[in-house]
Amino acid sequence: NLTMGEGDAKRAAFYVGNAISMLVICGVVLCIVAHLFLTPMLRFFGSTQDILGYARTYTAITAFGFPFLILALSIRMTFTGVSSAWMTLLS
Repeated sequence: NLTMGEGDAKRAAFYVGNAISMLVICGVVLCIVAHLFLTPMLRFFGSTQDILGYARTYTAITAFGFPFLILALSIRMTFTGVSSAWMTLLS
């Protein structure tokens, strides 16, 4: 946002690209960690043996969406940060 105010669009694009890359990497890591510790995490949050299979399936499917969710939210906030509120409504 500061670099856009300075009129340096090239440097601002570099920062946004780095931020989006890091957020996607963090989303993939979060997805992998969620899959690795799926059963212990569900047991910690109180899943009983009766619903553990359903909870495991639901959480595994949902965890695949973490990178996309993080990417969508970060792009939306980036558009808001550069004062393009109408682009936020379209994304």
